[in-house]
Amino acid sequence: MPFRVHIQRILAGYLGCSPSEIRISHGKNGQPLLQNILHPYHFSLSYTHGTGILALSRECPIGVDVEHVQDNPRLLAIAERFFHPAEWNRIRSLPHGERKQVFFELWTLKEAYLKVIGTGWSGWRHLPDMAGFIGNAAAATPGQIELPGSYRAWVWMEGACCKALVSARRP
Repeated sequence: MPFRVHIQRILAGYLGCSPSEIRISHGKNGQPLLQNILHPYHFSLSYTHGTGILALSRECPIGVDVEHVQDNPRLLAIAERFFHPAEWNRIRSLPHGERKQVFFELWTLKEAYLKVIGTGWSGWRHLPDMAGFIGNAAAATPGQIELPGSYRAWVWMEGACCKALVSARRP
């Protein structure tokens, strides 16, 4: 069954309507939007390698990301290109065996953050340094991370995937 059908069924269950009534469009930066829904909802979704994550909120903007943690010989080059210099230095300074985990924690956190602020990847150069906020995703219970401004986040590992949820504080 296509991922979109699963999403429509889940959303319909929460919203008390038929899956056929769920219309998903995309904003100018690719963020998913619910159409034809009477109540204002914020939602975000991500999918990779058979694992998906969906978040739905009535109260505040949210963003999620899930990434399959895998070996990639280009992790340092990718981090140097897309991460804040302090984040890149943190990854580079780690023992080789720890780099992959921290890279994916940062990547998922940043991607979820970009989704919640609504810029998509066009805003990646303006993200704050998040190097000090990661490193605990392997914990059994993810702890809340207080991000700059009015955002909070959770980053955790589940199987071979790293997941992140970022939300704005309630207005």
